[in-house]
Amino acid sequence: MKKMLFWVLLCAPSLLFCQSETKNQPIKTKIDVFKEGTGVPIEMTIEEIGKVKAIEIRLLRLKNLISGDKINGLSFLSYNAENILDADEIDGLVKSLTIMKDAVATPRSNYTLINYKSRTG
Repeated sequence: MKKMLFWVLLCAPSLLFCQSETKNQPIKTKIDVFKEGTGVPIEMTIEEIGKVKAIEIRLLRLKNLISGDKINGLSFLSYNAENILDADEIDGLVKSLTIMKDAVATPRSNYTLINYKSRTG
């Protein structure tokens, strides 16, 4: 009984105060996870779509050369910062931009902020 109490008292502080590593790790896109595959050759094709003011928009196409798996997404590059949208997030972005465009056209009497957040922020 004394040994068990000793181990509980020894281990309890470390269990109570330890933090999960997943909370500190940034959320990754499916493209980021696909690119990080080790021991696998990944082909990445970047197509320039266009530029809106200081934001470059590019299409990313990745292919695993062993399995043939493919994944696509959009890259928004501005002032050395890159934001990536996975293909499954693009539909939500288009709908949100349409809603925001209509909301901005409506005059408001108070300060109003409209925000859109993707998987990675």
